[in-house]
Amino acid sequence: MKFEQERATLFGENLIHFAQYVRNSENINNLSDHHKLFRLKNIIEEYRIQLLGEEIVRLNQFNWQKEQSELLIFRACKALENIAEYVENNLDDLFIYSARIHILKHFYESFHFTN
Repeated sequence: MKFEQERATLFGENLIHFAQYVRNSENINNLSDHHKLFRLKNIIEEYRIQLLGEEIVRLNQFNWQKEQSELLIFRACKALENIAEYVENNLDDLFIYSARIHILKHFYESFHFTN
């Protein structure tokens, strides 16, 4: 269980960092179209990616809570699927985010749910 707990915590931390990376990416203005970047920020805020990540980290900080963690990770994955679809449809302007999304997808696929 310790391994699952650490993996869930790491997934949550990566969600937080992804949301912060997108929010603070105004410094790389020349790489992304402003309108598409604004829409990506809105999508991340709509799905509350950072809040999901913080909640996953909080739940698993001291002990493994399987049911709640799986529910939050599943919700985060559904949000990431929509974000990944948007980035893939606008890959010419948002290519810089595709690597982070790929990492998050890889984390999610490593979880084995009993649903």
